[in-house]
Amino acid sequence: VPCSGDGTMRKNAGPWEKWSCLDALGLHKLQVKIAIRGADLLAVGGEMIYSTCSLNPVEDEAVVAELLRRADGALQLVDVSDRLPQLRRCSGVPTWHVVRSDRSGSIVREWGDFTDLERSRQWESVLPRADCRDMHLERCLRVMPHHGDTGGFFVAVLRKERPIVWREFESSDERRKRERAAAAANERRAASGAA
Repeated sequence: VPCSGDGTMRKNAGPWEKWSCLDALGLHKLQVKIAIRGADLLAVGGEMIYSTCSLNPVEDEAVVAELLRRADGALQLVDVSDRLPQLRRCSGVPTWHVVRSDRSGSIVREWGDFTDLERSRQWESVLPRADCRDMHLERCLRVMPHHGDTGGFFVAVLRKERPIVWREFESSDERRKRERAAAAANERRAASGAA
């Protein structure tokens, strides 16, 4: 997928001249959309490799997490730790920091910490969520440039377990609203059953 290319900076100084944290934030949506399309085209039982030459989790684990979240169990992250055992690598991470896009360098911890303008330009999935800890993102792998005198890159192998019915993107506000409505409906059912 298109990426910021920050993993190539060791051997290619070009990206340093114009690099910004906006690169990853600006690419995340497109990367998710391309990965969704790739998974749609994948046969059941087939494997898809999601890879970037970026080391930024917003372009890497955040995209994989959103893909797994929306696929609702139809995609599984494959453990490839036994493949290419001589390849020096790091595991994927279940949590990460997101740097504010205004060049202040401040860390964004919650969706509400973004300005309205920033929220209008990106998806909440750039941030790590509690469910990331259960997704086995450690099965992803990251090759660091200094480990093998190479460029850096990220790889995740996903297997399609069944046809995918994609869940729509849901913001935290929408999720809270849905959860409140479900709780209210449960209370109404419980109250009518008790009457």
